[in-house]
Amino acid sequence: MDYSLSRLGAVQIVTLAGPVDRKSAGTLYDVLLKCVGWRGARLAVDLSRVTRLTRAGARGIIVAAKLAEATGGEMRICGAKPMVFVFLRGLGFEPFMKIDRTLAEGLAILGRDDAGVLDAAAPELALPELFRPANDPAPGLRRMSTGTDA
Repeated sequence: MDYSLSRLGAVQIVTLAGPVDRKSAGTLYDVLLKCVGWRGARLAVDLSRVTRLTRAGARGIIVAAKLAEATGGEMRICGAKPMVFVFLRGLGFEPFMKIDRTLAEGLAILGRDDAGVLDAAAPELALPELFRPANDPAPGLRRMSTGTDA
């Protein structure tokens, strides 16, 4: 699985690509929890490039969605392909998972600034060096090493 992080105002955007399965579940879990681990966090998870999603891969998404809700924040799942969308719906966690057809839809909902102070309250979400490839100076999609890559 590959991923990228970006930000639009107070909204953190995590874009995932490739298979999201047990090999990438732990790192995905850590990245998503870091993004929603503060009060009032707003997160869009773009699944438009995900080719396969398993229960193990979905676990981090579900936990992050629950945490966001519990801390007064909001997480939106955006752009899932039909196969991934049906799989997510079938898990039965719809009260926690807010799913939008496109990233633009999710950002429109998350971009509203109800409190007027979210930009100032949003912490800088730099990932620890653990998640950064040693020779990846440019932003963009990053490869998560699963220890089994050739």
